[in-house]
Amino acid sequence: MAAKFGDAQVWDVGTGESLVRLAGLTETVMSITFSPDGGRLATAGGDGTVRVWDSDTGAELLRLTDNTPEFLHVAFSSDGRLLAAASREKTAEVWDARTGRKLFTLAGHTGGVWGVAFSSDDSCLATASYDGTARIWCASPRNEELPILSGHTDNVNALAFHPDGSRLASGGWDGAIRIWDLGRIEEVCTISPESEAIYGLAWSGDGTVLASVSGEGTAGLWDGATGRLLRSLRGHAGSVLSVAFSPNGAHVATASYDGTAAVWDVSSGERLAALEGHTAELTGVAYSPDGMRLATAGKDRTARVWDAGSFAPLATLTGHTEALNAVAFTPSGDRVVTRERRQHRQALGCRGRTSRGLVRRPPRSPDRRRGQPGWHADRDVEPGPDREAVEDLGRIRARQPLGARG
Repeated sequence: MAAKFGDAQVWDVGTGESLVRLAGLTETVMSITFSPDGGRLATAGGDGTVRVWDSDTGAELLRLTDNTPEFLHVAFSSDGRLLAAASREKTAEVWDARTGRKLFTLAGHTGGVWGVAFSSDDSCLATASYDGTARIWCASPRNEELPILSGHTDNVNALAFHPDGSRLASGGWDGAIRIWDLGRIEEVCTISPESEAIYGLAWSGDGTVLASVSGEGTAGLWDGATGRLLRSLRGHAGSVLSVAFSPNGAHVATASYDGTAAVWDVSSGERLAALEGHTAELTGVAYSPDGMRLATAGKDRTARVWDAGSFAPLATLTGHTEALNAVAFTPSGDRVVTRERRQHRQALGCRGRTSRGLVRRPPRSPDRRRGQPGWHADRDVEPGPDREAVEDLGRIRARQPLGARG
């Protein structure tokens, strides 16, 4: 596939035909997300714009700006009516996702804001910052800010709302996980997995289990109410960057820098499968909404789709010219979006070595070095311009249903 700087394309998996190209992406795309109905895509870019696209035609529907040099993350509310974006300029912005009308500027952080997330009922918005804090903002005419969630001693690197919106989990470069009660606005517990950094967090669908992944090559399953360790998932030989629960909560999948993904039984901690086939580090993993398929993304420039019941490979999605750093299914599950980042070798500097693999630790603040910290699979650990592609999975069918194994 020939592609220009900043290209994003939609591909038909069955024919390999390029269906749609998102035109005009001339700078680094830091984040991409589908609207809840799958009809739109939103991108946050290094050109200081947030753009909304028709995911079927590739037409640009909105281009939003706010005098900021760079937006780092973007999120739709669960009803698709609101769009929030995190800014390097210490704020987050909220727009009407249909009209583009600006609704709020969320100001208060003392460092760049790199993460935003809506609660399941859209009543709250969480922001995470380089200043080592997370903040919760209420949906009200005054856009009330609740007390600051402080306690981390380094960047807050991961956020995950409890499915019912009552709690928020945060993970940091300090290696700690904190669970916050959003009703009382107080910390419920602090979890210390003995890790140098937390790369990702995910709640099970029923909210009883919290999963974490780290730079130490391990994943942890924690009691969502008490923070008690339920299972330690060991077996990867490199840092684990991404984690996802199956929709029924029976399985959890992890993606690692050792080049493999693993599927684990939540109740026993047993590794059910090692998904092998990528030829380089993995950066993302995702379940389809019906739990029938898994998708993985890697630095070998491919994404792969797997049967989540038999763990057999279903498809290899090729065409990217650089490493991938994100993968996600549409809400309908019939397409997958992938994002690549072109690597500027001269900007990398030295990589830090962990005890179980190689991974460069992202910067502690935006002023110390180039590049951005990761948040699940939304951002790679290496800087450079991104491209996205949306793959049509209509011709791929899972070979068997999940059954009791989830």
